[in-house]
Amino acid sequence: KKATAPVDAENWISHMEKIFDVMGCEYTFKTRLAVYKFEVNALAWWKAYKQANGGDAWLVTVTWADFKKLFFLQFFSRAEQERLKMEYHSIRQTSTETSTEFMQRFLRLAGFLGQLLAPRRITRRTFSGVFAVANAARNYEFLHERDDDDTERPDKR
Repeated sequence: KKATAPVDAENWISHMEKIFDVMGCEYTFKTRLAVYKFEVNALAWWKAYKQANGGDAWLVTVTWADFKKLFFLQFFSRAEQERLKMEYHSIRQTSTETSTEFMQRFLRLAGFLGQLLAPRRITRRTFSGVFAVANAARNYEFLHERDDDDTERPDKR
């Protein structure tokens, strides 16, 4: 299956990582097993790329992290990466979006961008801050909904 959008590429990698976890796959075999699942265009790309870089001798040196970078460069265009980075760094909750919807959109963006984001310590700080704000917003929404429910109930008047 050809990845037609960033979500397809991200979902494929996530699916493979779930398989690796269930199988208890050794780190050194992850790239080979992922490549085994390639078909049609992805397989043609990989064969050409592998051959151009030294064939099987080169393949044994490719870590899972290196493979994911190559994969995303091939199936997740630079332009789309940049667009999503801009959206991630300027993300704001819309007036029609609940805090849960906002958090889902934020996590989806963070998932798409993965290693392309800032260094881990900065990303952790961002996540911590966003989660704190999202939790506060959810609490506010919950309390606001409860207050609305109380004013509509005749026994609470």
